[in-house]
Amino acid sequence: MRKGIGVRMAALLMAMLFFLSFSCAAFADEYDPQQPEILSEGHLNASSAILIEASTGEVLFEKNADELMYPASTTKILACYIALNMADLENDLVTISQNAIDLVPPTYATIPVQAGEEVMMKDLIAATLVRSGNEGANAIAEYLSGSIDQFAVLMNQTAAMLGCSQDTSFTNPSGAHDENHYTTVRDMAIIARAAMKNDLFREMVRQNTYAMPATDGINGGHPQRTLVGGTHILDPENDYYYPDAIGVKTGTTTMAGYCFVGAAERDGITLISVLFFTGKRARWADTIKLMDYGFAEYTHFCRVFKKYTGLSPTEFSKNHTKWQ
Repeated sequence: MRKGIGVRMAALLMAMLFFLSFSCAAFADEYDPQQPEILSEGHLNASSAILIEASTGEVLFEKNADELMYPASTTKILACYIALNMADLENDLVTISQNAIDLVPPTYATIPVQAGEEVMMKDLIAATLVRSGNEGANAIAEYLSGSIDQFAVLMNQTAAMLGCSQDTSFTNPSGAHDENHYTTVRDMAIIARAAMKNDLFREMVRQNTYAMPATDGINGGHPQRTLVGGTHILDPENDYYYPDAIGVKTGTTTMAGYCFVGAAERDGITLISVLFFTGKRARWADTIKLMDYGFAEYTHFCRVFKKYTGLSPTEFSKNHTKWQ
């Protein structure tokens, strides 16, 4: 009898210890904003995510980084990057075609512009990035390549040139859903890193509003309009405002979920994050977690680096350049 009681007590004790260890592990796995350097894949809502340091491209954090995903309107980063490098920004005047408008699926974002409206290329790029105007992306493609299909070829060539893998395939400039239009967060980070090296691109994507100048056109054009974007981490009035944020681009479709490519800068360090298939608000929360993690990790690295070299990484880099 006593042996039976002892066995049952031992089994009960083991069960309690298992429960406590499981509970403690679960509790320990909860995200603590006071310890941003402790970040695991489970802390992010996104199905796929990556964080890189922009100057080197070093990967600081990743979650399913090579999984094929639909990028939605983050596609426009590449489309506008190409336009900034190909177009005569001060002189190219784009006439919006009816086709560019008709190709926008129902419920997708528009600037909006009307057929026959003439828009300076520089303004069209900015409006496309800030407002995520799909007809703007289509008009850019038609102007530069003659058709959406030909521009898609150029997009894929450019992605390959930048170092993207064969896991990236673009069929349109806007991110409208297509089964053959996909990429990975790793490749999108490569694209965003290249785009953020362009000063005008950086200037455009850090804005959450854009004052689009008045336009002319066969239908009378349009007076000046103010376009409002939806990048909450750039909005000081929003609960998800992140003071160090400097962009970049939102995206959403039913199949892609909510996506966001973000960038933040602190103490001369620029981080770029990519999130695919997350929630409407979770894209901001996930981005903040990634950025806080990256800056916390880099700050720790700087302290250790200076302890052993007597210089900050930036100071060391400058001195090293001089020594060369």
